[in-house]
Amino acid sequence: MNCKEVAELVSQSLDRPLTLRQRLCIRYHLWKCEWCVCYKKQLQHLKECLGQFEQGVCDGSVQPHCALSDQAKARIKKILCERDPSE
Repeated sequence: MNCKEVAELVSQSLDRPLTLRQRLCIRYHLWKCEWCVCYKKQLQHLKECLGQFEQGVCDGSVQPHCALSDQAKARIKKILCERDPSE
């Protein structure tokens, strides 16, 4: 597997479970490629940050600065707060 294929699978792994074969191929590639290890860590960190931001929007502790109407902001907030946090 090359870096491009691994990057695609690592990205997909954030959204869906991978097959055993895919996970093993990624693990083997990461064992020998420090660039892909960094990429995977960056994606995981980004997902954590976005999750914290989403939670902050839902509980009111974060006020996003958007050039949107109050109605649009309310619709987005409603959708975010209704989502399953594990997604």
